[in-house]
This record gives sequence, C-alpha cells and structure tokens, in this order.
Amino acid sequence: MRDIRNQLTYHGWVKSFSENDNISEIRLCDVAVYNYSDSKYLYEVGEIYLSLNKKEIIIDLANIENDGQEKTEQEQQQ
Repeated sequence: MRDIRNQLTYHGWVKSFSENDNISEIRLCDVAVYNYSDSKYLYEVGEIYLSLNKKEIIIDLANIENDGQEKTEQEQQQ
C-alpha cells in the first residue's frame, strides 16, 4: 500500500480491511516500510493499523511466483 500524503510504502499481509466513501482502514501484518519516492527500506513492524483518505493511497496486489519472487499487479500487466 502506498501512502502518498506521508510518502511511505507499506508491504505486508492484509489481516483485515474496511472502507466507506472516504476512508480506507487496513490492518497489515509482517510489514516492511519504505520511503515512497525512492523505495529505500526504513523499518519493519509486526502489525500496523492505518486509517487513511482513499484519495491519498494506492493499493497494489503483490503476487508470489513459484520462485518466491514477488510481482505487483502493475508489473504483471506490462
């Protein structure tokens, strides 16, 4: 998940998700946090809860391939 406003990218497993017209709430586990602009690794947390404006986030789906490498949904469409 990319948090545009705070310039962070979160990579983890979705534990729960909820949304309404304006807000997306997501609970992630095994989360690695990266700088949005250059993808520099910042830190890891076991679990995080985020409640953010839907217009300020991008949610990507990462798929695990047989060799363990991950590809985002955007990469698969190319």
